[in-house]
Amino acid sequence: MRGGVVSNNNSGKNVVQLHIDQEALPADRFMESVRSFIDMIQALAQDASPSLGWMVSVEKGSTCLNADLVSEDVEAVPDVKPALKVIRGGLEKLTSGRGIETVPEKARKSYFRLVSAVEHEGDGEHGAQLVLTADDDRSDEVLPIKRHVAEGTVSKPSTYPAVGSVTGRLYSLNSRSGNNFIIANESTGLAVRGRFGDDLKEDFKRAFDDRATVAGIIEYGADGRVKNIVASSVAVEPKDAPKMSELRGTLGAMR
Repeated sequence: MRGGVVSNNNSGKNVVQLHIDQEALPADRFMESVRSFIDMIQALAQDASPSLGWMVSVEKGSTCLNADLVSEDVEAVPDVKPALKVIRGGLEKLTSGRGIETVPEKARKSYFRLVSAVEHEGDGEHGAQLVLTADDDRSDEVLPIKRHVAEGTVSKPSTYPAVGSVTGRLYSLNSRSGNNFIIANESTGLAVRGRFGDDLKEDFKRAFDDRATVAGIIEYGADGRVKNIVASSVAVEPKDAPKMSELRGTLGAMR
């Protein structure tokens, strides 16, 4: 298996594949590579959209792991493509070392553990590759896993707050450890986590499983994406109100 990428048969799926480009690894390094790979892609998925998860399988007759990105709530976030674009960007930063400071810390640490587990002994060369397959891509994207100078020197991702709002389906409420919610941001296709005070409990209960607008203090990441929101209000949107996605063509025609 050395010297090439094992092609996969995941057409119609959104897959991140770990291909270990070595004939054999010591058991401890192989287990560490699997753990690090799973930890890394889970951290990237949670950063992109908290309603996403991975279905993992092993390529028959090879040292290849396939992780298929899926939505845990297809009604709220039916399309994983926007999140896969974010995850792809994170993987490109990790493997290139450029812009790595914007990648979640857990994903960075897991990537560096993966490098240590799979690199060829003695020469520091990469001994594995990531292969990204999207259901709208013409060909796979191959990213060699390699060490770079950013290890141990990057700072935490920078964020900044601003007043704003998010509109979409409010599909998760949880009061077990504080008042938390998840809303599907219809302008980006990504899910967003949030918190609210006890004074808004009844308002959030009324808006649950409906299209709503949550206003408050939004925390944006360095890449401009909404990371989370501390709610100051929530309002159910009228049933016949057009969605943002439905207005894009109209607004374009009015220019």
